[in-house]
Amino acid sequence: MGAEPFRFVDTKAMPWEPWHPQYPGTYAKTLIENKETGENLKVAFVPTGFKMPKHTRHHHGPTREFVYIMFGNVPYVEYDGPTMTKGRPINFKEGQLLDRPPRSIHGMSIDPVTTLGCFLLEWGTGPLSFNYIPFEGDLAALGTDYNPAHVGDTEKLPWEPHPRVKGWKIKRLSIGGKSPVPGYHPVVIVHIPPGWQPEAGMKRGDVQPVRRWIYGLHGDAPVWVYPTADAKSGTRFDLKEGGWVEWTGPAALGFEAGAASEIGAELLCVGHELA
Repeated sequence: MGAEPFRFVDTKAMPWEPWHPQYPGTYAKTLIENKETGENLKVAFVPTGFKMPKHTRHHHGPTREFVYIMFGNVPYVEYDGPTMTKGRPINFKEGQLLDRPPRSIHGMSIDPVTTLGCFLLEWGTGPLSFNYIPFEGDLAALGTDYNPAHVGDTEKLPWEPHPRVKGWKIKRLSIGGKSPVPGYHPVVIVHIPPGWQPEAGMKRGDVQPVRRWIYGLHGDAPVWVYPTADAKSGTRFDLKEGGWVEWTGPAALGFEAGAASEIGAELLCVGHELA
């Protein structure tokens, strides 16, 4: 994550690279990799027929991990704590968000196989180190300081009117619970309808000292990023499927008068509600 106030990437134009050493045959594209804090963001791919060679489970220590499924499915087993050895098998699928608080135990079983493959976004507030939890021994001695994952499912969430922009709709996948992380919450999907235009003049969002980002899920939406909130001109980005933009203060995001999307857009917004 660089020092520049904003950055745009067309993820479809990026090359694939091997992803997890623990998961051979998976691939990823790195958007954020902060060597100082461990913060990270990747577009990742799990191939059809993928399965684990052995049954393990782990957590990521103090890091909060997020996974958003964009296509396909991936089976996980979730555990409330070390003494829960059976776990809950969940077939995570397209449109679901996993918001894993620190010390959320999870793993993949040997038997479940992803039938469709999986295309996803994965990001974390720090390094995604693997802290393995055994299935045998004095599991109670490992303590109770563990947290279950929150799952936001777009199929089950209704569209609501956007609270600040007339004509938009929003689905709130996660607000962070009792411990939201600045810059990482809320996690929402914003729908911009075809032909939408700002009501009058120019619209610009607020300025914050944390980095926030948008990923284009469907459609297209022209947005502008301004070096400061009162700058006379900004840089236009066309957020299409696979387009990604991040920014931080003093930069501000906005929409120019007269700009409209012919086909509309659905945007995954992290750390903000696009207003």
